[in-house]
Amino acid sequence: MDKPVLSIVIPAYNREKTVLRAVRSAEVSNLPVEIIVVDDGSTDATTDVLKHYKKSASKSDSIVLLKQENQGAPAARNTGWKAANSDWVLFLDSDDELIPEFIHQAINTISENPQLEIVYGGYQIKKNDQIIRTSQAFPEENALAGVISSWLTHPSAILFKKSLIERIGGWDETQPAMQDFQFTLMASLNTEKIKRLRTYAVVVREDDYGRISDVRFEKFGKQINKQLFSAI
Repeated sequence: MDKPVLSIVIPAYNREKTVLRAVRSAEVSNLPVEIIVVDDGSTDATTDVLKHYKKSASKSDSIVLLKQENQGAPAARNTGWKAANSDWVLFLDSDDELIPEFIHQAINTISENPQLEIVYGGYQIKKNDQIIRTSQAFPEENALAGVISSWLTHPSAILFKKSLIERIGGWDETQPAMQDFQFTLMASLNTEKIKRLRTYAVVVREDDYGRISDVRFEKFGKQINKQLFSAI
C-alpha cells in the first residue's frame, strides 16, 4: 500500500460484537487509509474476530492488528498513533461508525490547506438504530472556547496532524476519566491551524455494550478539573 493519507486508530476492549462495524466504516474506498486496531487485552473473541475478518478483507494490507496487555483506552490510542504511517490520525471508538463522505472532504481540505493541524466535523448519536441527537461542531474561531465550555465535537470526529500529537505528548495515561476532553483541550491549546467542516463525521452509538473509556466523571471531576485547567 502507498503511504496512507490517514491512519485510523481503533482501541478495542471486549468488542467482539461491535468492532467490525467500526472497521468496516473506516474502509474508505479509493483512498489509501490505514486502519490500526489495538486490542487492549480483551478477554473475549475480539482478536479472533479481527483476524478472521482481515483474512477475507479486500484491502487486508491496510488493516494493522496490534495487541497489548490491558492498560486502558489512552494507552491503546498511544500505541496506535505511534505505529501510524500517515501524517494524519483519527481516533475512532470501537463502537462508532465513520461517515465516508466526511473522510473524503477532510482529505481534500488537507490537500488544499497543508498548514492545517486539526480538521473536524459534527456527529450523530444513535440508540437502537434511531438517531436521538445531532450536534454540529463549534466553529474554528471558537474552537478553544467550545472545548472549555462544553465540547468541541466528538473525539471520533477529529483528524489530528501526527506532529501535533507528538508535540503535546500524546494521550495522558494517568487520567482516570475524561481523557478525550483533556486530549482535545491540549491539542486546541497548541495550535490555531484548525478547520471545521460543515458535515457529520461520525455516528456515535449509545447501545448497551458500554464504551472503552467509560468511567463516571462525578467520581473524579474535581481532580480532573484541577489538573486540566492548570495547563491553561
